[in-house]
Amino acid sequence: MKKVQDTHLNIGGLNWPVLINVEQVCRGMVDLRNNIELGLRCVLDCIKAINRRIKVRKRVSCCFRITERSERKNAKCWNKRSSGWC
Repeated sequence: MKKVQDTHLNIGGLNWPVLINVEQVCRGMVDLRNNIELGLRCVLDCIKAINRRIKVRKRVSCCFRITERSERKNAKCWNKRSSGWC
């Protein structure tokens, strides 16, 4: 079964076109007002994961969790291990 990942990337349960600005999407998914340093680190991790295209869904889901589709910009940076901020 061919994965949708070839043309779209699954981030936080949403499929994003590969051709979009990756950094822009990652930034939009992190609320930088809470912790700018940690937020930026998550953005960079997100970009690296997408650029590698290896287990993207798993890696990014550890860092981001979208609450509502209409609130992508306010999505929390999520770490499954600590159940809190990255």
